[in-house]
Amino acid sequence: MRGWKTYLFIFTIITASCLCLSVSAQYDGTASVEPQAQSVTVGGSFSVEIWIRQLPFAMEFFGVDLEWDPGMVKYVGYTEHYPNPQWSILVDTTMVNSGALNLTVSDSVGQNWTSDYNWLTIDFECVHAGYSEIIIPDNVWLDASGFTHGFAPLNGSVLQIGNQVGGEVASVDVLALLAPWVTLVAVAATVAIGAAVLLRRWVFIH
Repeated sequence: MRGWKTYLFIFTIITASCLCLSVSAQYDGTASVEPQAQSVTVGGSFSVEIWIRQLPFAMEFFGVDLEWDPGMVKYVGYTEHYPNPQWSILVDTTMVNSGALNLTVSDSVGQNWTSDYNWLTIDFECVHAGYSEIIIPDNVWLDASGFTHGFAPLNGSVLQIGNQVGGEVASVDVLALLAPWVTLVAVAATVAIGAAVLLRRWVFIH
C-alpha cells in the first residue's frame, strides 16, 4: 500500500509542476524605458525614450502604460517618433499629474513592424531629491495574425541629486558651517594668551 501512495504523490507533484509551467508568463520582445539608469540634479530636466525591441513576430499594434512618482518628477511633455505615415501614435496624458501615461501605437494599412525602434520620448523635471522609477506596469501587443503577446518590461530609474528641495534652492547656514573653525580659533587664541602671560611671569621672576 505504501508503494502506490508514493507513486501517486510523485505523479501529483509532476502534474502540478507541468500546470504551473503552462500558465507561467511568456514574454515576446521587450518594452524598455531608456536609459534605464541616470542621475539628474534636482531642478534639472531629463528625458526617457520608450523602445520596443527583439520582436519575434511582425507587430501591428501595441499599448504601453507608464507610471512614475509625481512627487519626485514632474511631467513636461513628449515627442512622437513616426517610422512612416502609416503608423498612428496616440498618447493619453489625462493622468500625468497623477503620474501616469498611456502610449498606443497601431498600423493602419497592414505594414507590420519587426525592428527595434524608439516610439516616444518623454520629458521630465526633477522636483525632489532621492531615488525614483519610471515603470511599465502593463502592456500588450498584437502580431500580424491577431495573436496577443506581452513585452518583458524594462523599467527606468532616476537618482536625483542636488542642493534643492521642493523646486527651491535650499538655504545654507554659513554660521553653522563656520562654527567649528571659530571655536578652534578661539581656543588657540586663549592658549596663546595664557602662554604669553606665563612667559612674562617667568621672565619677571628670573
